Amino acid sequence: MFKEHYRSQSPGGLGRGMQVVRYDARATGLSDRSAVDFSMDAQARDLEAVRSALGLERFVLFGRQAGCLLSVTYAANNPDRVSHLVLAEPSVRASDRTAGASIAGMQPVADITQEQWIAYTLAIANITVGYSSQSLARALSSEYRAALTPEAYLAYIAWRRRYDASALLQKIDAPTLVLSRRRAHLQGTAARTAASIKDARIFTIEADDVIPGRWLPEETAAIEEFLGLEPPIAPGVDSGASAESDAAHLTRREREVLALLVAGRSNREIAGDLSLSERTVARHIANMYAKAGVHGRAEITAYAVRHGLA
Repeated sequence: MFKEHYRSQSPGGLGRGMQVVRYDARATGLSDRSAVDFSMDAQARDLEAVRSALGLERFVLFGRQAGCLLSVTYAANNPDRVSHLVLAEPSVRASDRTAGASIAGMQPVADITQEQWIAYTLAIANITVGYSSQSLARALSSEYRAALTPEAYLAYIAWRRRYDASALLQKIDAPTLVLSRRRAHLQGTAARTAASIKDARIFTIEADDVIPGRWLPEETAAIEEFLGLEPPIAPGVDSGASAESDAAHLTRREREVLALLVAGRSNREIAGDLSLSERTVARHIANMYAKAGVHGRAEITAYAVRHGLA
């Protein structure tokens, strides 16, 4: 959940330009490891309690993977509360994503023993981290067991197989960004989700990261661009440096991007005109801002006019 009035909280990541509020969903934290009511009504009450406690009237709602079930449902049913919706690697129906252990040919059982539960969570953890680190997998599996009981996990799996939020996608009115990664077992899922939401934008990155759950800087940049936040100024750049010197250091491609930027083109339109990815366009814009010592489109436009670059 992102508060709608953006406030700088930290130098990097999503917290650079907005207040980020994250809370643990049922049976994923350490407050109540035996909660077995995974109904959407119960989950919506959790989100509403967080919203109410923070005094938020409108906010940007962010959901990732299976968390998109609640985000989609809440956004569809509370259009007055959600200013923007961000769905990362969305999963809105049971068929979108197979549970990690099922990929390995494993299924949980009601009378699972403690030893089996340890082995089961370790298998899921290894799949999650891509078998990259046994110590990391052991630590993650320990967190799984600390967060929920086998009974709670079985209750979640049962609910997950029943609940389908796909019919709600067409009810969403909030501007929506869908983030996607090119991974074989998720091909088409994000595209179908975006196609079902009116005027939704989709941003796909080529990511073959070792740990699939790792957040990437490109995703932060895409969200910032979607929300109208300006890219950060590169560390060590002197904003008072000579504009003449900065202008001389713009690359040919940066000048091309700048000309289209000054003409009022969006990042997506610039990407299409120059046959680039939106990620690359965002990087060029960030570099230009840093070199020129400016903080937004208005300032870079004035800069371009002063130096005959547009």
